[in-house]
Amino acid sequence: RGWAAKREPQRDSVRVPSEQSWKPNAHAAAMTREDKIFALAKGMRGRAKNCYRLAIRRVEKGLQYAYKGRKLKKRVARQEWISQVAAGCREHGIGYSRLIHGMNLARIAINRKMLSTLAQTEPYSFRAIIEEAKASYRTSVLRQPARELPEPTIVPEASASSQVERGWVPKYEGPPLPPYPKRYKNFS
Repeated sequence: RGWAAKREPQRDSVRVPSEQSWKPNAHAAAMTREDKIFALAKGMRGRAKNCYRLAIRRVEKGLQYAYKGRKLKKRVARQEWISQVAAGCREHGIGYSRLIHGMNLARIAINRKMLSTLAQTEPYSFRAIIEEAKASYRTSVLRQPARELPEPTIVPEASASSQVERGWVPKYEGPPLPPYPKRYKNFS
């Protein structure tokens, strides 16, 4: 009547649990959680790849770095494209900002990524774009009227009172100014 009587007879085939008999438990969930952490911690240095408590901290920090990196990746890529386009511009004797301004004036809508690709792989196409941008930039500069700059005034002395006495600066004729506070006794 002991445990041997309750035992089922052995079968030749492996017993596969049915869907009803299998139930998830907390231990299985914890193991999958640990497995996820260790999978993310794979390749880390020291005990962070083997010890769960250390792995959690390092993985969390790594995910923070990854979040920042995804934002930074876009900025770095754009800077790289701009530097490549600027290098291509220097070969053709035009500045990067003038190229972009000329392209806007000529209504050429090509982004920086495509421009850098053209500069590297299609030099003739890139040169044609630069020539169009140069032409539109030159015509826009020629169309603008020349700005008239005021005559520069040469002031030999910096003292305002001497400038008023000599007639270089008009004398103030507005409402009376408030007196200086008492703390500025020696102010003149």
